Amino acid sequence: MKKNPKIPTKQLCRLIRMEFEFATTENVDRGFAALQIIRELLQSSFCTSISNSNNIRVEVTTHKHDLSDDKRRIFLYRVRMQNTAAPKVTLKGRGFHFANIDNGEVKSVHEVKKYQPGVVGLFPELEPGGACFEYQSWVDMETADAFMEGCYEFQNDENNELFEVDIGRTQMRDFSVQKSN
Repeated sequence: MKKNPKIPTKQLCRLIRMEFEFATTENVDRGFAALQIIRELLQSSFCTSISNSNNIRVEVTTHKHDLSDDKRRIFLYRVRMQNTAAPKVTLKGRGFHFANIDNGEVKSVHEVKKYQPGVVGLFPELEPGGACFEYQSWVDMETADAFMEGCYEFQNDENNELFEVDIGRTQMRDFSVQKSN
């Protein structure tokens, strides 16, 4: 299979401008800006998971932080959760697995043991059909490819029963690193 040669960005821009010589520079630049936004949206969708269990909807999105380097990759993660049905519940704890992936194999795992209290020092109460609770945190990973998964522990405020809500596997990817085929 023949590989496509890589074309430097400046040369590609010049080629496109020559092809569309009657288009204004402003329109071409707007087109490139739109393509950048589309690329970022595709990357964001790849690094997002949505889980629904026990009437709790959890959306997790990861993103590589700009302070990352070749040896240390800092991934931010944003979590949004919403109670989609009665009764009111309170988040009591969480447990996560963060896995580094190297050449398609799990290299190492960092674990936040199950039922560590709260999230970011909070124990949010989720009203049925109410507003989302959202928080952000980060994790330091070794590889350009990784994932996180886990669960939250909630308490039903009517009968004090505890139950788990799974967090789907969420990819963490440093898109600036070229994957080898």
